[in-house]
Amino acid sequence: MNPLTVGGRGSALARWQVRWACQALEARHPGIDLQESVIETHGDVSSGPLDPLDRGVFVRTIQQALLDGAINVAVHSLKDLPSRTPDGLLLAAFPGRHPAEDLLIAGGSPDLTALPEGSRIGTGSPRRRFQLLHRRPDLQVEPLRGNVDTRLRSVTEGRLDGIVLARAGVERLGLALPGSHVLDPETMVPAAGQGALALEIRADDATTLERVSKLDCRETRMAVRCERACLESLDGGCMAPLAVHAWIAEERLHLMARAGSLDGRQVVHEEASMSCTTVDDPPRALAVAVADRLRSRGVESILEAARAAQLADLRDHG
Repeated sequence: MNPLTVGGRGSALARWQVRWACQALEARHPGIDLQESVIETHGDVSSGPLDPLDRGVFVRTIQQALLDGAINVAVHSLKDLPSRTPDGLLLAAFPGRHPAEDLLIAGGSPDLTALPEGSRIGTGSPRRRFQLLHRRPDLQVEPLRGNVDTRLRSVTEGRLDGIVLARAGVERLGLALPGSHVLDPETMVPAAGQGALALEIRADDATTLERVSKLDCRETRMAVRCERACLESLDGGCMAPLAVHAWIAEERLHLMARAGSLDGRQVVHEEASMSCTTVDDPPRALAVAVADRLRSRGVESILEAARAAQLADLRDHG
């Protein structure tokens, strides 16, 4: 039988994720023949600002490798995936989710409220930017890209007073970061899919589906489907100032969503819950209900203004 080729991006975190997926597949299918493949994406090699309308900047090359048959399984950080899956591909498994929260890494500051006035905080995420400025309008939020080590050096070398990273990525890499502070979801709503992995395959590959589907987690699937459905309903992407987080507690599916202007001055927030069993498709039903509430409060004009500002900035500095 041909080996199963598992591919992902070339960063240290992406390589960890591919290794993890291979180990999980080996545990479920002892003796399976696996190969790892590293695929370089445009988002990895470009050092300039990212196009806010390019929702597949970190994954398009990997998905094409799937469609071309170069790999059998793609391992993604789910938050990097556009909410619409390309024709011919299938999200076959969402393994158990790692923590979804963000981490504030700012030297001796114990939390967001304790940061000195005017602190320089780095993030490349519009979602994090608007929530930081909403809580602390005095902060100077600076653009930040690069791998985890590069971002951490911006603090240790004094270029920034702090940065915000996804907790899951830091923990997957086994990094010990004294002084880091977990930002609870009420303070900073995570990105849709944050902390979750997605294993993507060709839709017509029944053999790989049978193998990969063993790694699927029901609760993770319900939560991330709800988040992604809300994102899709609002036509949002990973570069939109839009935060969506779902979780299950006592057989109820909960969803919170928050959007805001890039300066943090205008913010809308909604949350709701629904039984996991009372309707045919609870994730989509709850997502649509929360998205409709946000629309009634003007979220579409907020997101459109943010897109226009991002495109203008791209023209000026791209």
